[in-house]
Amino acid sequence: MKGGISKKALAVWEIGLALLAAVLVVLVLVIFYPRTWIWYALLWIIGFAYVFFSFLYLPLLHLSCQYETTDEYVEYRGGLVFHSRKQMLRRSIMYVTLIRTPVSYLLRTRSIVINSMGGQMTIPWIPLKQAEQLLNDITPRHPAQKGRIVQENPPEENQEMQP
Repeated sequence: MKGGISKKALAVWEIGLALLAAVLVVLVLVIFYPRTWIWYALLWIIGFAYVFFSFLYLPLLHLSCQYETTDEYVEYRGGLVFHSRKQMLRRSIMYVTLIRTPVSYLLRTRSIVINSMGGQMTIPWIPLKQAEQLLNDITPRHPAQKGRIVQENPPEENQEMQP
């Protein structure tokens, strides 16, 4: 199963960036004397940064965040400047949690947290139906036991010794 994060996550990131840019512009307008070179320079810098992040960085970041499940691994890739790739063995998964926040409730998205022995992986902003399918797909069917992790086929205890 392959997939990516929801397009609604990009909308939330864009709204957050617009609010941050608006706060910075208001601070510049309040703190600095109007129509001076530093006033113009700060407004131009804020505008350039807003355009760069909203039209280039955030859409490319959205495209780079993907997950994939195979028979052996669950993998999550993301990042634009600093690429990260996380893999987790499916047989070592202890339990899987589906996270719902007030924002994700409004956007109909969920985050999945996969816990294993010695590690944790979070896959954020997955659409609701895909999140439920992924949850059913990677949830372990049997509890993690020593025999399941260390040995695929444990020896039978009641086997008689043959000469």
